[in-house]
Amino acid sequence: MWREVNLFGVYLPPLLAYIAAAIVVHTPLHFLLARSRFWRWTWNPPLAEAGIFVCVLGLIVVLL
Repeated sequence: MWREVNLFGVYLPPLLAYIAAAIVVHTPLHFLLARSRFWRWTWNPPLAEAGIFVCVLGLIVVLL
């Protein structure tokens, strides 16, 4: 597990770094799913996208 990140004297929690990494992974995944028209098969696309983001974040936390 990472330690706190020092950004100009302000300590940021490791979860913030994990969220930033999840955004970097989730953005191309979002465009790939939109390109493949995956969202038309979901009942609530924003809810499905949030669930995918939580899964990506969970994988990053477990793997790091």
